[in-house]
Amino acid sequence: MALTLGRARNIYTLRKSYRYVKPWKTKLWISLLFFMGISFVLLFLEPFKTGESPKMLILGYCLCVLLAYSIVLVSESLIFYFLKRWTLRDESLMYILFFLLSALGVYWYDLVVIKEQTYYWSSLFSFTGRVTLPFAILFLPVIGWLRHYYGSLYELSEQYQVVIKGNVKSDVLEMDWRKILYARSSDNYVIIKYITESEVLKETLLRSTLSQVEEQLPDLLKCHRSYLINPLYLVAVEGNQKKAFLKLDKLEEEIPLSKTYYAGIKALLN
Repeated sequence: MALTLGRARNIYTLRKSYRYVKPWKTKLWISLLFFMGISFVLLFLEPFKTGESPKMLILGYCLCVLLAYSIVLVSESLIFYFLKRWTLRDESLMYILFFLLSALGVYWYDLVVIKEQTYYWSSLFSFTGRVTLPFAILFLPVIGWLRHYYGSLYELSEQYQVVIKGNVKSDVLEMDWRKILYARSSDNYVIIKYITESEVLKETLLRSTLSQVEEQLPDLLKCHRSYLINPLYLVAVEGNQKKAFLKLDKLEEEIPLSKTYYAGIKALLN
């Protein structure tokens, strides 16, 4: 197969471009809103009976979380500086890093500063589940929404560009591979079906073999000896293993699915 099942799932999720907050002014504004929200909950709602402690000490919890988020901001800025793009995978890793740093910082502050005890690890997980996790469930969706709302999509111009070459020098097709619906072999040619920028279906004929095109389009999935499909448009599998067809988004025609590839593609939709 041109594309393994795991890699195809990766295309659907983690490799998708995600909105990124680039300006530091906006980053700091979101941080301030986040800090104010946590401070309000701790100081006025007192969900964990913090009323016995001085207010300034209570704000220390918020500062620990703010410090953790500051580390995340610096980390994501460095990642974006080198990669010049931002994906769902990158965003997810930042949330995980933020949660871990916050959990460690808040636990340390509660133990050493508030309770004035020696730092130990035995209660970290129970404390995190009792204290840090409820706050994460409450506030992470909010900060996630703010980051998404104020963020922008950043993609390298050549990130998804591919050049498909035929056996004739003049047979060259350069385009965004995400716009390709399928490639189909026809005698000594390969037909590339794709969507134009104006959302119009179009096809180009190249003198080549399907195996040669498959090498140039590693993100496409082989479903039949004569077909490669783009898994981004895969909608449904119809029929059974003996006689099955694929339905692709934006396409009315049915794509044959051979029994060799039936199980793998069927599992892709489950």
